[in-house]
Amino acid sequence: MSQPGSFLYRLAKPVCEDVTMARVLDSWLADLRFEYATADRWAKRIWIRVVYTAAWFESLCGVLFRSEGVPRAVAFQVGGTIATAILFVIPAFGDAVIARRPSLALLLLPSALAAALSLGSALGVLYSIGRRGTRASRTAVIVVALLCSVTTASLLQWVSPVTNQAFRESYSHWRLLRGLGEMSLTELGAETLRAPFEQQRNVAHRELQGRLALIAAPLALTLFLVTVVGRARFPRASGAVLILAYYVYLGYQRSIIRPDDNVFWMLAVVWTPTLLLLVFGLTTRRWSVNDKHG
Repeated sequence: MSQPGSFLYRLAKPVCEDVTMARVLDSWLADLRFEYATADRWAKRIWIRVVYTAAWFESLCGVLFRSEGVPRAVAFQVGGTIATAILFVIPAFGDAVIARRPSLALLLLPSALAAALSLGSALGVLYSIGRRGTRASRTAVIVVALLCSVTTASLLQWVSPVTNQAFRESYSHWRLLRGLGEMSLTELGAETLRAPFEQQRNVAHRELQGRLALIAAPLALTLFLVTVVGRARFPRASGAVLILAYYVYLGYQRSIIRPDDNVFWMLAVVWTPTLLLLVFGLTTRRWSVNDKHG
């Protein structure tokens, strides 16, 4: 059985410089093992693991986000997300009364963010990470992409269903029945099982899988980009075309699926691009990074 802290220590080594490891994480590891060895109760040992894991996260994030190139990369991700969300919101209520547009924009913002957190973040990664990117900056954008995936899942589960319904009713001035777009992830999952007709179950299943693919999109695209964007034969224009093609496919894949298609065909159509990007990103080890700075 490995000693406490060994896994987290090894996980930090590819990100941190040798000086950082010696000054920060070596001391962290020594303190953890001393406290763990002198603890006389199992509850205290669990508590020590929790506290030192939190300290590891705090130390690693502090080191990571102060590293060269990281603030610029994260700023591009955030900026790309904001700009993309605005582009999604503006055209949605062009014929609404001007006085009502701010409130409608706020109601539409969660759904816009659900798409912008992946599309805008990926574009930010593309234009912030180049051949001179450091290992720390590439790790940072992957961490941010993971946070984008978690945030997108939260929006689609708890926020967007409510705000989408409020937007529809505020825009039309009528009480409306909820459609699939106004259901949460768990409600869509239940609909795939309890809908009275098979066609309805298939449509709900297709909607659910599309949302799950959208949740996975930030991580899939970012892993792909950080493995290829530093190569001389992969210009940024090609990366932008790939990202946009991915989202066009996500938006129009439902036209490839007929209502009577089986689940396996549906999963293959929806998930193939995402899985290909993930597999490529996870299996390609050549990051073309400047190890001198990473």
